[in-house]
Amino acid sequence: MNHRRLLIATCVLGFGGLMLFSWQRPAVERASFQGQSAAEWARVLYTGKDAATKDAATQALQTLGADAVSELRRMLRQRDTLFTHAGVWLARQLPVNQRRWLLQKLRPGEAASQRILAANALGYLGGHAPQAVPDLARALRDPLGEVRWAAARSLAMIGSPALPALQTACADTDPDVRHPAVYALGEMGLIAIPAAGALITAVGDPQEHIQASAMYSISRLGPSITNLVFGLLSYPDPRQQEVAMRALVALRPPQRSTVPLLMPFTTNANVALRRQAITTLGALRVSQTNIVVAYYAALNDPDESVRVAGIKALGEVPWRAGSALPALAAALDSPNADCRAAAVKTLGNMRAAAATELPALTNRWFDEQITVRQAATNAIQQITAEML
Repeated sequence: MNHRRLLIATCVLGFGGLMLFSWQRPAVERASFQGQSAAEWARVLYTGKDAATKDAATQALQTLGADAVSELRRMLRQRDTLFTHAGVWLARQLPVNQRRWLLQKLRPGEAASQRILAANALGYLGGHAPQAVPDLARALRDPLGEVRWAAARSLAMIGSPALPALQTACADTDPDVRHPAVYALGEMGLIAIPAAGALITAVGDPQEHIQASAMYSISRLGPSITNLVFGLLSYPDPRQQEVAMRALVALRPPQRSTVPLLMPFTTNANVALRRQAITTLGALRVSQTNIVVAYYAALNDPDESVRVAGIKALGEVPWRAGSALPALAAALDSPNADCRAAAVKTLGNMRAAAATELPALTNRWFDEQITVRQAATNAIQQITAEML
């Protein structure tokens, strides 16, 4: 115990000397506007409650220009030092009052706060902001999610000069890096057209939340990339064809140009392509006769995932699903929960036309899967509401 006390006392004296030395160092002179530095204006921008306050902070940062960029880049590189980490360890060994005093002096979360403020503010620097692209690109790999997303938003605001950095990040092995980069490309709008390939690839990302952001970003690019996506359907790579079909759901091109390209895939030997073709056509609510025939054919597909896709597609065009009632009723007893849930939802979308299946739907209230039970409740409400 005496040895431990001696060690702590020695550490305290050492820290006291180091802290005294750090306090005696001359402060770095920083440019200011209206008496506030870029760091202070960055905090106003981040914490401002109204548009006028944020506009004033933006104007101040732009007035500071290159000086603001320099200070914000320095802030973006801030990390807790070994000295801080050691001080936090020491604080845990001290009595409460001394611990509180030491932590107030060390401010262990200050570096993270500085990075958040800087990453958020750099996008507002107008013509000076491109200087910070390399720092913001590194910030996409910051351990703090708030820093990563703030950096991505700033890169989106910077526009074309930031495009290569975001494209590179879209291919990163870390999904926490890919996600904000994919989303930021959508925030760029049409400027991101050169990165369309990266976004289409992201539609097939293993992470569903990244897929969703990729679909959002593709929708922001709109018709300008439709021909590119159509072209991918003729690629010999089935994976490229599949993600291209998914991307079409976000783009929603005219059916007259889409249907002829997708129709051959509904009978493709590749299960994934058959399933995706039916899924995409259903999501686009294509209801012309030859496509509805393909939906019905999917109900008898040897692969269950294709059968589920067919059921869901009919749920998107329920006015064409009347002849499928026997197949949908049979699907309610499928051993596959996804199949049962899809059948329940499609019957609900058919409303009064599915009234004959109310007893079978009522049985689904006792299904082992909660998703099926919930879907059954919604479906019965949809059907009975129209019958009243």
